Amino acid sequence: MNRAILSGAISSYGVRLSYTQASKPQLSFQLDIEESGYHTFIPCQIVGANSEPLAETLEAGEYILLEGKLSWSKVQQKLLVTAYGVERLHTAAVRDHEPSPEYGSGSDASQFNHAPARRPRKRPYPKQALEGSFQPN
Repeated sequence: MNRAILSGAISSYGVRLSYTQASKPQLSFQLDIEESGYHTFIPCQIVGANSEPLAETLEAGEYILLEGKLSWSKVQQKLLVTAYGVERLHTAAVRDHEPSPEYGSGSDASQFNHAPARRPRKRPYPKQALEGSFQPN
């Protein structure tokens, strides 16, 4: 038996509606499951007639209960949950970023270099290379 029942929040990236080659609507999103302070992001998709109405109403940060099955995406080369039942539990505030268990729940903004970006070179290659007179060592 292949059955998955998950509850969590839709990640801050929200939902994305696309269409398969057979013109079926497909809703894709990441489900953020928090357990003991760690976040696990599960890729999910809903294919079929339910996709379009859910795309208009589901929002980032909304808690849902999802029923579906594990499936392998040949296109994306990854395991995901294909859902056939979605129930809204309640809405929560959207996070500014996705926390990562490897790096903690966030970072100190003073750690980053906020210098303005450098302007690109006018020529990506030395002038000699463009003129054909460049001789490598």
